[in-house]
Amino acid sequence: LVDSMSPPARKYHVHRAQLAVGPRRSDYFATVFKNRRRMMRDESDRKQDKGSDASTNGTYIELKASAAAAFPIMLDFMYSSIGTPVEATTESAVALRHLASCFGIREMFNSVTDFIKSDLRPETAPTYLLEGATYKHDKLIAASLKICAESLMEIKLSAIVLLPPDL
Repeated sequence: LVDSMSPPARKYHVHRAQLAVGPRRSDYFATVFKNRRRMMRDESDRKQDKGSDASTNGTYIELKASAAAAFPIMLDFMYSSIGTPVEATTESAVALRHLASCFGIREMFNSVTDFIKSDLRPETAPTYLLEGATYKHDKLIAASLKICAESLMEIKLSAIVLLPPDL
């Protein structure tokens, strides 16, 4: 059952080797694929479920809206050649960092962390504050809040009013 307010689920057709092997691999997907392969081998040995094709099984992942929007950027990063930076923006960086942490993509995590450090300034601090709160990234919340407080007069009012009262 899907909530009518939820966006429709998106399906991505990916290559197991691309997600689970190499320097831009995902520790999460490597484990999922390894466990699925083990289960398929066990099923084959027991000769159960002869009519099912376990190789077509997918993995369903539920994400917050900004992480779902950033997911294709994560896939592009994983498919790109070594040395290609992640295509992070102020709006997508925190979600990408969260995805990198959840899926165990070390190179992307480091790349996005560097991007955030270089991009965090009075104009972007409200966005980082809001996204940091969304993903409960306490260090980012503290750093963003400090910049917002120190530079309150430089920040556009339209960015401040979007913040919840507790921030």
